[in-house]
Amino acid sequence: MKRKFYLDTWTPGDDISPRQTRSATNHRVPFLASTRPGRKYLTGIIVDDPLHGGLVPNYDEVVAVAAFIEARLDDAYPKSHDLRKEMTEFAPYDIYVGLPSAYFIKYAEGSWGYHVGMQRGSAFEPPRGARDETIQQVIVRANKR
Repeated sequence: MKRKFYLDTWTPGDDISPRQTRSATNHRVPFLASTRPGRKYLTGIIVDDPLHGGLVPNYDEVVAVAAFIEARLDDAYPKSHDLRKEMTEFAPYDIYVGLPSAYFIKYAEGSWGYHVGMQRGSAFEPPRGARDETIQQVIVRANKR
């Protein structure tokens, strides 16, 4: 298939955490080593960011984030859309500049936060230590945005 949406080729960079798991990759969920990755991942989980930290999630948490990604894509594009096919062929993770990025983080105490449309100076909601929320609770909040 001739590419319409991606001009370059996929190469994994420093923004993918060395703690990335095969299971997360199979679910198209990148573990990101920074809140400011070099590519615009549709959704990712921040792991080991120098400023924010971030724990590696368990399998069920990865599956919840994968379902969030799939729902976001379903809302924007039908499964047969050329962009969705091309995203899958281009890279092991969904990368697209047309939708705001949604990043999740698992804090050291095990609660979760998120940020949609990460920009310089942005913070995660809820902030670390403010509330003890599961990934499912945070996804509900993110969907209300």
